[in-house]
Formats: sequence, C-alpha cells, structure tokens
Amino acid sequence: MVFTQNYIDLQKLRMNDRLDVRVHIREDLLDVTVPKCCVQLLVENAILHGITGDRSSIHIRIEATETIHEDNPDGASCFNLTVSDDGAGIPADRLQEIRRSLKAPLSQTNAGSIGLVNLSSRLKLMAPEASFLQIESVEGTGTRVSLVMNLQRSRTNVQSIDH
Repeated sequence: MVFTQNYIDLQKLRMNDRLDVRVHIREDLLDVTVPKCCVQLLVENAILHGITGDRSSIHIRIEATETIHEDNPDGASCFNLTVSDDGAGIPADRLQEIRRSLKAPLSQTNAGSIGLVNLSSRLKLMAPEASFLQIESVEGTGTRVSLVMNLQRSRTNVQSIDH
C-alpha cells in the first residue's frame, strides 16, 4: 500500500481534483501478503482506462475484506482486495477477451492486457486452487477488479496508511 499511496499522490499532483481515491482497509488486513505492486497495477489500470472518451475525472475505491469464498477448496479465509471506479467501463466484447486472456497462458494474443495477465499468472503460482482475479464492468458506468486469494499474513511489521 505504501507504493500504491506514493503512486496515487503523484497522480493527484498531475491530475489535481480530477482524481479522487478512497481507501478502506482495516488495520488488521494491512499485513496480508500480496504480489508486489498488484494494488498499484489495479489503480493504474483504473486511471489509464477509466478516463477515456468524455470522462475527465474518476473516483476510485480500494477496499479489502476477509471472507470465506465458495471457490476456496479448503474453506480457509480469503483476502479480497477490490479496486472499483466510476470510469468509462469496458465494452462487453472486450471484457470477454480480457477474461479469456486471464485463463490462458501468456501469449502475444493477450498483449493488450499484459499487466492483468501477469498478475493472474503470479496469483496462480502462489495458490493455483485458491487465487484469482474477477473483473466486472459496464461500459459507461465503471469497472470493478477483485483479487481473491488465501489469507496469508506477513511476518514483518507494517506501517499504517492514511485512509
């Protein structure tokens, strides 16, 4: 979250009041281990792809919860990190392409969503049965990307972030 907050701060300097980011993560979830830079990637995608066409500003919400997910085979607690925005959204045909590329091996055919494909691959390496990305989007309304994985806590101390 420290890297993500630094990225958000830089983007706010560049975009002024056109960018609004709200972070809702409980203190006890700040020590969950996630792939490096994954939150920053999701926020960056929201900004880059959310402000297109007639959109001149964007509101982004980052939230994390602890849940039991029906896809988790052992019934263990899951960490669910969601980045949602009110941006341009993704056309239905493109959304299907992205979802397919997340399930396929990395190839030249999914080069348009390389960051998400790499993140999905890293999640599968960490926990093939219990980690995945979910993408929901409505063109003209916004996008919601959720990273779901087994809850694994870091052994290092974490610093609090401003909410």
